[in-house]
Amino acid sequence: MVRNWLRSPVLVLLVITTFYLSALLWADRQQGLSQGLGAAMSYAPYLLIATLVSYAFRFYRWWWLLNRAGYSLPIAKGLLSYLAGFAYTATPGKVGELIRIRYFAKFGVPAECTFGAFVFERSCDLVAVLLLSLFIVNNSEILLVSIGFVLVIVGSILLCALKPAVLQSLERFFAKLRIPLIPKALAFLHVGISHCRSWFNIADIAMGLVMGLAAWSVVGLSFVYLQSHFTDSIPFLEALSIYPLSMLVGAASMIPGGVGSTEGAIMLLMGQYGVPVAISLLLSIVIRISTLWFGIVIGFFSLLCMEFFLREEEKYSF
Repeated sequence: MVRNWLRSPVLVLLVITTFYLSALLWADRQQGLSQGLGAAMSYAPYLLIATLVSYAFRFYRWWWLLNRAGYSLPIAKGLLSYLAGFAYTATPGKVGELIRIRYFAKFGVPAECTFGAFVFERSCDLVAVLLLSLFIVNNSEILLVSIGFVLVIVGSILLCALKPAVLQSLERFFAKLRIPLIPKALAFLHVGISHCRSWFNIADIAMGLVMGLAAWSVVGLSFVYLQSHFTDSIPFLEALSIYPLSMLVGAASMIPGGVGSTEGAIMLLMGQYGVPVAISLLLSIVIRISTLWFGIVIGFFSLLCMEFFLREEEKYSF
């Protein structure tokens, strides 16, 4: 029986997966996708390794931040707790990744601190991905929109962290309107973002950005490696920027997991360099299978492991 806190994200994931598979079948009929899929997937092991390396960089950042906040994580279960969040990457706004709150609480980490680390991580990732996107020169419109998106999101977080009265005013406003849940959500957001202030120093910001750059550079390089076997029309630095910039487009679209919008951005950017639609579509699907969908599988495996450990602990606690 699926627990209440798990049921909605699973349903969302099933809907998105069904949509994605249907789109793949349609693309196969239109572009003969299956003809080149086998050849492209032969490079998947290298892409999967790159994804795992990127997760290692990102987990180290979480371990660093929580330790700086005064909380110690066991490495093995801490890693599983972190990876479990990827099970819900395809949920709206990736808020499903906050399942980590459930597991980190077992290590004494307050929910507000976990949420604060989540916000700080996302902010660092947005800046890091934007920096890696700056090599693109063939589609400045997408780049400008992405820059605006990052500035708005990161700027809003900084404003709310440095000026708590903003969120408090919004909380009181929605409380007067008697709109359910929103005031409570804003109150939790206020406390969570307040935790970010403790990391507003050179050491923590530098660590957050360096780990973000390392993580997304590894994935960007894996895409360069993949596309180099199918086309040589894209200069190296611009090829490195394609996947990060596409991720920003996916995030800005507000579609869960950027499903469809990220792939479309990859195709559009590659098309600027004369890459045929069939090849760009193929490569966009393979890199997304190796990152998004692989991450979801890893996430659910980690989630099941953590649920097993928690059940065993409850069994022997009596």
